[in-house]
Parts: sequence; C-alpha cells; structure tokens
Amino acid sequence: MRKLGYVRQEILENLIELRSRHRFDLVLMPSLHDIHQDHTTIAQEALRAFKNTTFLGYELIWNNLTFNTQCFVKLAKEHLETKIAALGEYRSQGQRSYLSANFIRSLAHVRRVQVGCGCAEAFDAVRLFLQRGGIAV
Repeated sequence: MRKLGYVRQEILENLIELRSRHRFDLVLMPSLHDIHQDHTTIAQEALRAFKNTTFLGYELIWNNLTFNTQCFVKLAKEHLETKIAALGEYRSQGQRSYLSANFIRSLAHVRRVQVGCGCAEAFDAVRLFLQRGGIAV
C-alpha cells in the first residue's frame, strides 16, 4: 500500500481513541529505524499517542538499516513455533526468505548467543517505564 503517510492524522486520532478506551502497560510497534514508509508512519504516530507508556520497537531485519538491541525477551521453544506459525499466515508477503521458519529460528539463535539463553527476541527500547514493586521489562 505505502500510503499511510497521507492519513497520519487519522491514524493518530484512532490510536488516541484506542488509548482512551484501554490502559496499556506496553506498546509494541515497528522500530523507529524501520525504513518502510508505512511502518515509519505507524511507529511515529504510535509514539505520539503512547508517549507515556513503555514503548518497544520490534525488529523487521529486512527493513532496518540499524537496530538497537537494548531489550531482550527470552523465548520458550513453543513461543518461537507460535511466532513462525503466525508469520506463515501473513499471506501478502508470499514466500519471502525473511519469513521462512529457518530464518526466524536463526535470528532467535543469534539473539540467544547475545544473551545466553535458549532463544530470544530483541527490541529497541524507545521509552521504558518501571513501576516500583512491578515487573521490570
């Protein structure tokens, strides 16, 4: 599509409406370093709408020229398999190599090496709020 930039104000208003109906502790959106124009629009408007919420940018390695791996989430094997199955449903991307099960597993293993666990996923910590007595992200 690549036309979301034309309706960015409407996107912002929809996200603000969503925020007003729900209390989110964590928002996951494309990284602010994502170069795809639609992903950039969504990430920027989400940051505006949820600026007072923990905000993590997720990695789309094929669209990021740079990516800050500041936050890691350990994944159990079943989480990784669920992610692979979910990405397999993303039909509009066809048979892209970056959506292959082998690629997704390989990236999880790279992140594993970085943090010393079974498998992991990396996020760019755009805004991080820690609550006293709460769980640290």
